[in-house]
Amino acid sequence: MGYGTPERVLAEGALLTWLTDSAGLPEGRARGVANSLANRPQLAIKRKALMHVLDTFVGHERSVEFFNMLIESHVLELQKGDGGRPGPNDTFAIRPPAASDNHKTATSKPAPQAFRPCSAFLRTRKLELAQVPLQTERNLEKLRSLDRWLAQAEITPPVPATDKQRAYEIFNDEKALSEHLDGSFGRLLKRIGVDNDALHIIDLDRQRLEAFIPHGSAAPILVVENGDTYESLKYVLGEAGRDRVLGQQLGGIVYGAGGAVCTPGLLDETLDGVNYRKDHVLYWGDIDRSGVAEVSRAREVCDVSIRLAKPFYRKMAQLQKERLHRGFDIEMAPRQSFPEHLDEISREVPLFARWMFLQTIREGKRIPQEIIPLEVLLE
Repeated sequence: MGYGTPERVLAEGALLTWLTDSAGLPEGRARGVANSLANRPQLAIKRKALMHVLDTFVGHERSVEFFNMLIESHVLELQKGDGGRPGPNDTFAIRPPAASDNHKTATSKPAPQAFRPCSAFLRTRKLELAQVPLQTERNLEKLRSLDRWLAQAEITPPVPATDKQRAYEIFNDEKALSEHLDGSFGRLLKRIGVDNDALHIIDLDRQRLEAFIPHGSAAPILVVENGDTYESLKYVLGEAGRDRVLGQQLGGIVYGAGGAVCTPGLLDETLDGVNYRKDHVLYWGDIDRSGVAEVSRAREVCDVSIRLAKPFYRKMAQLQKERLHRGFDIEMAPRQSFPEHLDEISREVPLFARWMFLQTIREGKRIPQEIIPLEVLLE
């Protein structure tokens, strides 16, 4: 079996179908795994190469779990090596699942755990869920998290939030509802009609680097990293008419557009455009390696002084501690380079939040800005 042969193309297609429908990978990542496994002279792969493929397309934190799933589903079969003593040169045969294999696997597996929705919304979608048993079983924990939230929302209507804020609140992952994720869970949500109205999500316009100065105040301007947070604060300072947020007086906000704030001269030009007279701005971003790197880089290229917005980092740490007590771990942020000037920047973080700030970054994790929902910003 060589490169580009019909057999290889069929194998890649079968793997892609299984990876998206049964394993629940987003389509882009599933294509990467399927191509890497099928695009070889023989359908076999060594453990070291296999783990590199999974690290690349699935993520290091999930690669071992996904490897075990491939073994249990008989997509991989140990061909050479000692199963009791794993080694990098162990060789695995790749068995692309045929449609009949998928049917056999589905019928031979033990019955999936019963899902008995508490919310009226999901109770009316039981038929749709029953029609896709593999997707339902694969996403059972996420469905339960969603069901708990919907049941509570039916008793106490929630304050509207952005999609990332709501995703973090429900799933402990601010990207769980992102439109570009086309995996098993995303397709399942569309099938059962979970949309922005059901989740009380505000549909916000996305803008690039922009300043919003509602009152002509001389108070400091806050630069924020993420678009959702910018739009939330725009509502707080504008429509809600507040001039203080979390106790911090604010004259306005600038959307930093992620790393765009690190473009030489861009922030200074934006501030000049609104006749900003102070010698410093406040900065608030995600607690992760990229967030620290962006502060450090922005300080190098901007004339205006940049200070951390302490009340916002204190509130992030407080809310994350509460989430840890409820069983939500801090999310991983893989493939980010370790930042320079971490110790220097961490000394600006309030003492209450400093240990969590340092540990999160050292362990390659992330606490996103979206952990602070709109309702807290309005307090």
